[in-house]
Amino acid sequence: MDFGNPASLFSSVIISCMGMGFFMYGKKAGRMWPLLAGIALGVYPYFVSSVLLMWGIAVAIMVGLYLMREQ
Repeated sequence: MDFGNPASLFSSVIISCMGMGFFMYGKKAGRMWPLLAGIALGVYPYFVSSVLLMWGIAVAIMVGLYLMREQ
């Protein structure tokens, strides 16, 4: 993560907060997919420094979660 870039830092915080929400929902509801998506959204921003790639991965995870909602 690039701490010198404010956009990267802000994006990382926003995405991790969404991950925390998915994690708490998945844990409370006993659902595996939101729990795993929350863990992924909370962890991966620390390893990605590109803002566009960070948001692209976040969108891909959330679209995958949307597609897996039936299971």
